[in-house]
Amino acid sequence: MTTHSPVVAASVPCCNIRVFDGEAASVPATETHGRDAGDILNTVLDASSRPEEAAHLFDAFNRAVDEGRHADANCAGLAPVPPI
Repeated sequence: MTTHSPVVAASVPCCNIRVFDGEAASVPATETHGRDAGDILNTVLDASSRPEEAAHLFDAFNRAVDEGRHADANCAGLAPVPPI
């Protein structure tokens, strides 16, 4: 009846999926067929495809870029990769 596999969810159209929340069931708001498993984890299954520490680093990086604090975007303390 159910699966938590984003790979399985990516193999069928969203009309064939039900997301249960308590007693309510809904169809995902966006198409699932052919989508990336990590994207389905984040958007449909409301789970993270990244470890918590990595997710925090990505959030800090994205916030810094969105706010124009490009020097702070180096939140992991890594040197920038030189262009090829």
